[in-house]
Amino acid sequence: MVLQEWIRGGNNLWEKDRQRVAKCFSIARELSVLALENKFSAFPELCGYAYGIKLDNFYKQLKELLVEKLLENPIANSFILDILFFYSGETPVNLQVILEVANNNHEFPANHLEVQKAVNNTLFAKKGNLLAAKSQEKKSDAFGAFFDGGKGKFPETTIPVLGKVKLRAMNQESLCQTRYRMIDAASFPAADKTRQRMKNALEWISDKSLEGKTWTKLSSTTGRQTILFAYPVDAPEISAEIAGLLGGNESQDGKEVLFSKIAGEVVKALNGVVTNKPDAEIEVFVLCKPDGRRTKVEVSKRYKAKTILASAEMWQKGAGNIPSIKIKGFPQKKGEQFPSVEPLTPYPGEVVWCLNTSWQRGGTEAVPVHGFSVADGLGLLLDVNPDWLLRRMFGAVLKNSVPVLLGLGAEQNKNKVFLASKKYQKQVYLIPCILGLLLHKSGVKGGDMQSAAYLVGRLLSSVDKLNYKYSEIVRGEKSPTQLLGNSLMGVALENPIQALALLSERLMPYQAWATGYSKEDVGLVKYFLKQCGEISASLSKLQLPENCTDADKAQMLLGYLAAEDAKEKVEDPAVSV
Repeated sequence: MVLQEWIRGGNNLWEKDRQRVAKCFSIARELSVLALENKFSAFPELCGYAYGIKLDNFYKQLKELLVEKLLENPIANSFILDILFFYSGETPVNLQVILEVANNNHEFPANHLEVQKAVNNTLFAKKGNLLAAKSQEKKSDAFGAFFDGGKGKFPETTIPVLGKVKLRAMNQESLCQTRYRMIDAASFPAADKTRQRMKNALEWISDKSLEGKTWTKLSSTTGRQTILFAYPVDAPEISAEIAGLLGGNESQDGKEVLFSKIAGEVVKALNGVVTNKPDAEIEVFVLCKPDGRRTKVEVSKRYKAKTILASAEMWQKGAGNIPSIKIKGFPQKKGEQFPSVEPLTPYPGEVVWCLNTSWQRGGTEAVPVHGFSVADGLGLLLDVNPDWLLRRMFGAVLKNSVPVLLGLGAEQNKNKVFLASKKYQKQVYLIPCILGLLLHKSGVKGGDMQSAAYLVGRLLSSVDKLNYKYSEIVRGEKSPTQLLGNSLMGVALENPIQALALLSERLMPYQAWATGYSKEDVGLVKYFLKQCGEISASLSKLQLPENCTDADKAQMLLGYLAAEDAKEKVEDPAVSV
């Protein structure tokens, strides 16, 4: 017979899989005794039949059945040839043979989807019980300690900022907790001794005497109960204020320890740690209570001590990546001169605080918004910043902080103290350095920033000062509603070319007045006029962008805030009202 000759001349499709097929039949015995509901009885019955099948007989009977079907209708069933054999040089067919019980006396056939679900659930439960039993047999918990029970609740502890904290909580009513067929204490075996050590460790590291060193509070910068922990993994008792470096403190008056001072102490201490152990790591984790009740782990990471050292240095360089800016403030005592304070280097938590604040009404009102987490602030300091994070931060600070920066610049140009909401006053000193940080991270280096965008900001600031002198001397106005340069900053941030075109039209009367003026404060008037001319000359040599990038906008704002180099004496500033 031709068909039999073909089969004998080809390669046996099943020969290489004999062991695998034999294994399928052998495990049927174990599956046949699964405790399933009666409606799924077809499955154990099928497994009972399968376990009794002899492999050679199975191949023989399957071959005879396939040949019979092929002979019945050779054309329609020609695909069977690929199942019976294949020739060298050809790719054998991959196929499945599905067995089923012949009778129809069962509610569900053995291969029904509901039967498969029931079998899988039963196997998962059986595996979970075996794992739990093995854990008990070994008498060890998840940390390898002797397991002496530990079936009850984990102990509670009380720590600063958060109050009472549960070391571990699992709600057995949550369906997602049943995926591994173990719940409550069985899902994470921990001996009573281990639990107590966990409690003691958290209480020690959050001791009041270690505030700033191993922990610091971030509640005011995040708007919710939040505490940050940071310590060397192998030397948690180190006295350096690592937590303070990463989180700062709660003071809002600008007089707390500066970032540079803490950074210097931490760098000195960590250098000693790295000398003894070059691969030393720093554990950092943040706990918070978003709803005021349940504790959530917001951050949990380890960083190389070397990373902390390098990041602290780069952070300070980035914050200093701005021109000279002097922010006028009130004197400490009556009779003292009004001080001019430089912007402050922010802590990572303070960066998040500023980004999550929207300034409105000319920078006189601040409203909390959402968008960034403590993890984002730490990421800006310690991680290799992805472009998307920098874009988000740039977008947020420009969207939320432009009103306060323009308000600050306007009052500075009037030689007055800018008053913001007391709760948010410190942000006035932080935001310029945040712009410098983001520029530095984006590759824009150098505090002088003599770019076209920067010079546009400088020009509009000088125009403001000239405009203010005109209003003060000619019109007798001590507090003009808005200055010319300030009114054009909004346009300039989007289209500098259009802003300068408008400026050329509106500046003419002030320019003509200043050119012929020779009375009171003539030195300042002539200086501001000269500044406008010199900056305009520099701008004429540069190409202005039609549309500003985020980096352009940041540089323009910094240019608008940059301090004058004028040596003429100016009067003490009055309070902005």
